[in-house]
Amino acid sequence: LRWLERQLDEAAAEGEHVILVAHQLLVPPTDRMGQRCAWFVPQYDLVDNAEDVLSLMDRHSHVRLVLHAHVHANSLTMRRGVPFVTSASASEYPMTWREVIVRRCGELELRSHQLAVSKETLDASAQRDTRGFNEAKRDCSSAEPRILLHPPASAVASTKACAGAAAPARPGAGQAVAEL
Repeated sequence: LRWLERQLDEAAAEGEHVILVAHQLLVPPTDRMGQRCAWFVPQYDLVDNAEDVLSLMDRHSHVRLVLHAHVHANSLTMRRGVPFVTSASASEYPMTWREVIVRRCGELELRSHQLAVSKETLDASAQRDTRGFNEAKRDCSSAEPRILLHPPASAVASTKACAGAAAPARPGAGQAVAEL
């Protein structure tokens, strides 16, 4: 935790945005209605010191995104303006993978892609339900083809590379958007 704090302090001093990547989750994943996903099991799925890490993050407003994948399911959970994104395994149902595009002034774009497999392979993967929750994972999925995440204006202004930059372009029709 001390190492992470030093890294976050250094990034803040340099005016950098930060993306944290962890295997296990820091927050319970939620569905599109904000309800906790049925397949989530706190004692297995959360990092043991999640509260300590979250407390540290609360003191570092330049953390823009947290990525994790332990649960092999897609979800997008917002906590204090920070998106916590879980991603499915490409080798397991629903056989998707995510692309993260980081733009200059803190705008993030998440793209979900279906692995190019036959319907038979996808169906076989669905039958091989490793946690017993494939149906629940489908219902709790946040695998929109494209999600744009915009930083607050104050974050853009406080980042050295973006001083004086115009606000990021707004998405067009058919694109999901979240303000950080």
